[in-house]
Amino acid sequence: MVEVSFEYSAWDSAEPPQRLFLVNCAFEVSYQMRPDHAPTEEEISSFGRGTAVFNCWPYAREYLRDITARIGHQTPALPLLRIIPKRSDTAPPPAIGGMAGKPELPEPAATEKP
Repeated sequence: MVEVSFEYSAWDSAEPPQRLFLVNCAFEVSYQMRPDHAPTEEEISSFGRGTAVFNCWPYAREYLRDITARIGHQTPALPLLRIIPKRSDTAPPPAIGGMAGKPELPEPAATEKP
C-alpha cells in the first residue's frame, strides 16, 4: 500500500496576495507483486515517489477540477505530470547521449587507394 498526497493553492493578484483556496487530497494505492519478487526498501521508496505519484496524478487533477467547480471557482488548468528526480550532491552530472564522461568518437574508417 502506498499513500500519495497532493496540495494545490490558488492565490489572487492582490498585493500582498491572498489565498483563495487550498485543496489537499491523498490516495491510498494498492499494488500486487509477483510472489517471487522481494523489492528492497530503496526500490519501494523509489516506486512510491515516482510510479505511484504518476499513477495518481489523473485522479488528483479530476478531484481538483470537481471540487473547484463545486465551490464555484474557475477550474485551474493543471499540466501533465513531469517528475524530475532530485540530484544528490555527490551524484555525477547526467550523461549526455547515454555516455558518462567525455563521449568518444569512433576512429575514422581506413580507406584504401586504388
